[in-house]
Amino acid sequence: MQDRYTGDVGDYGKYGLLRQLCGLRGDDVEQLRLGVVWYRPEPATVKSDPSNDGKHIAYLCPEQEPRFRLCDSTLYEALREIVKSGDRRVKRVEQAGVLGPDALFYDAYVPGPVAGAQGEPRAAERRRWGADARRAVEGCDLVFLDPDNGLEPKSAPIRSARATKYAYLEEVAPLIERGQSVVIYHHLSRNGTHANQIDRWLKRLREEFNPADIFALRYRRGTARAFFVLANKRHTPILRKRADALLPSPWREHFEFHELAT
Repeated sequence: MQDRYTGDVGDYGKYGLLRQLCGLRGDDVEQLRLGVVWYRPEPATVKSDPSNDGKHIAYLCPEQEPRFRLCDSTLYEALREIVKSGDRRVKRVEQAGVLGPDALFYDAYVPGPVAGAQGEPRAAERRRWGADARRAVEGCDLVFLDPDNGLEPKSAPIRSARATKYAYLEEVAPLIERGQSVVIYHHLSRNGTHANQIDRWLKRLREEFNPADIFALRYRRGTARAFFVLANKRHTPILRKRADALLPSPWREHFEFHELAT
């Protein structure tokens, strides 16, 4: 997650989904406490393209407003104010309160390549970061992992210089083991259809963690992305109910539901 993209159309779908799953809309009395781990790379390590940085904000224009504002008017207004201010940082999202009054956040930069550190020393630094992140969101019902690119590829193990862009299964495991439900952002590539990519990850996550329930929601705006939901037994009924309620709502134009055949 990079500050320069704060408030774009991807953020709108991301936070809209989290608000729906956590019961933060309306007068829902069964709210889930949210923990967010921002996988923020050091700005100096990120290649910036001024022609592309944060450009996906047309959804806030008057012509696009009818398609988006009805999905979540509170969130829409909050993100519009952040974009209008020019101060596009994830800290502003935290301060806006749209992710819940008691949400917890971890925003320390993901360790990047360190001079002279390769292989296991580099992995050890990353694992220390992961342990700190888990401590920061302890006590939350649902934890959202927000890496730049999504779940780990085979080509970038945790000791890789490219590890800053990914979340690793070894970082998910302790959250599942202590009884938290988890939502993971994943950027979809051009390697196969989006449906096939989502199915492959659903199968792998089910085999790895055997959660009480697992499904994905693909967001169809901006770059292709999916959100994998791993629910523990205690949260399964409410998370499934809220995901199901998303599809008949105004969000139906923007989200698509995926699950594995039983």
